[in-house]
Amino acid sequence: METTLDLGQLREWLYTPDEEHWRQLCDAIESWESPEEAGLSWQYIDDHLQQWPDVFRRAPSRWLKRLMDDQPLPTAWSFVRALKMSKRWILHEFETLLSHRELAHMTVLQFDGHGLGDPGLQALAKTTNLPKLQTLRLRHNDIHGPGLVDFAASKHFPDLRELSLKGNELGDEGITEFVESPHFPALRTLDLGMNILTPSTLSALFASAHRDSLCALDLSRNGLEDHALCGLTTSHRLPSLTHLTLSYNTFCETVFEDLVESQQLQTLTHLKAHGNLLNTKATKTLANSVTANRLQHLHLGHNHIDDEGAIALFTSPHLTSLTHLDLSYNPLTSESIKVLLRSPLLAQLDEILLVAPSIDVDILESLLSHPALRPHARQRLFEVQPEQQLQSWAKKHNITFTRHTKKAELAKQLCASH
Repeated sequence: METTLDLGQLREWLYTPDEEHWRQLCDAIESWESPEEAGLSWQYIDDHLQQWPDVFRRAPSRWLKRLMDDQPLPTAWSFVRALKMSKRWILHEFETLLSHRELAHMTVLQFDGHGLGDPGLQALAKTTNLPKLQTLRLRHNDIHGPGLVDFAASKHFPDLRELSLKGNELGDEGITEFVESPHFPALRTLDLGMNILTPSTLSALFASAHRDSLCALDLSRNGLEDHALCGLTTSHRLPSLTHLTLSYNTFCETVFEDLVESQQLQTLTHLKAHGNLLNTKATKTLANSVTANRLQHLHLGHNHIDDEGAIALFTSPHLTSLTHLDLSYNPLTSESIKVLLRSPLLAQLDEILLVAPSIDVDILESLLSHPALRPHARQRLFEVQPEQQLQSWAKKHNITFTRHTKKAELAKQLCASH
């Protein structure tokens, strides 16, 4: 029986890594009785999957059920790299999963919102069956200090590069033990958003001699005030930090200005500070900083930045690397947009997000029609506008739509018309 897949079909799946193509690939491979039956296609798949992000190579639920039931696994199990659970698992099931040696080649483990608690993280800390784990996401799992303390002492995850514990209630002891642990030398990304972080916890993080490799740090939604972040502006322990997320805290311009003027800004390429108390003074300080020339992504939506602050950014000679700018839901008017229309910055942006009721509709449409605005930037700018405004423009340009027309589709049509 001929079962070798047409290479044209394989290319369609393999050359564009995504979850749907992975699912189709798993369905096809599973129908083969043996690798030899697939001929060259088997090796072809193996070679190309090496180029995929591991996060897409997720174990199908039916294969995972076989593992849990101690049934034979398909040969293609060797291609799997990620365990991402959608249904809710109880602690016993999680512990049983961790007991299987067939997990040895897994690099991604994502169990968000399963309520595993401290026992779940403690069980993970003990297992030796995940020696190649690189990405661990345990968001919203009701984890507290004891679980993180045990995990911090584990020596079983030397290759861990990303750890996300967003939405737990990690205490001072747990975080302090973790940031001071020497057992995670490869860690590059740390997400501690939506936790109970205190100034003493952050001081330990910013002073740790073991987190020099951190490239990305997320401290969003922690209610952090200025004094909690003081250690960040004076820290010399985060020399590799390029991505910093401080969104939806309560700090104001003082700490932001200190950050801008600190050595830390010299390494940052991505800075997110949505939803704080930043004002025009803060953005003017940033715009005047010679160390801001590495910034590529700047997200300052939902603050208190007025036209003067926006104009300072639009006319800054230092933001030469900036490609993404978000100033949505600040008190901007048409005056700042008129400056943007004449600014060289507009032509270098791949994305600019502006949503402000005080901006004149005609001025905003002039921006959307500007020849210097890149196609992707135009598309994204349309997408973030209120649906009612999109419908108004659609009528103006004789674009047909119904109440069932999705906002994204309407934005796409408007973008094509401009």
